[in-house]
Amino acid sequence: MNDFPGPASAAASPARPVWRLQRAAAQLIVALILIQAFLAGRFLASVGGITVHGIIGNATFAVAAVLAVVAVVRRADVVAVLTPIALALLLTAQIGLGYAGRTSMDARAWHIPSGVLSFGIAVYLASRREAGSPSR
Repeated sequence: MNDFPGPASAAASPARPVWRLQRAAAQLIVALILIQAFLAGRFLASVGGITVHGIIGNATFAVAAVLAVVAVVRRADVVAVLTPIALALLLTAQIGLGYAGRTSMDARAWHIPSGVLSFGIAVYLASRREAGSPSR
């Protein structure tokens, strides 16, 4: 099953550089979320890590928002459009939970599984194949 629309010969497709950019953005999001998990663990034992955690969280959202816009502009298939949009919306909620978690244990409790879900969606996006690419 092909995940991204395109001609049978992906090498000839002008969309290939855009697809590579999308994949790189999804891989960057995976790396940023992993860094977030590490920093969150460090934050539990130190002071000051929360500022860096917040900055990287906002950067992660920005990359996800760009990924969603590119998917819409590319007019990719429904899954290829809705998944980055869902990730950007989830990361929006994640940022809200993070800030609310400074004073609310409930928000802090939801912040962790939301981060795990975000990581899973980002891994899914990073592992998608371009249309026309051979099956593995």
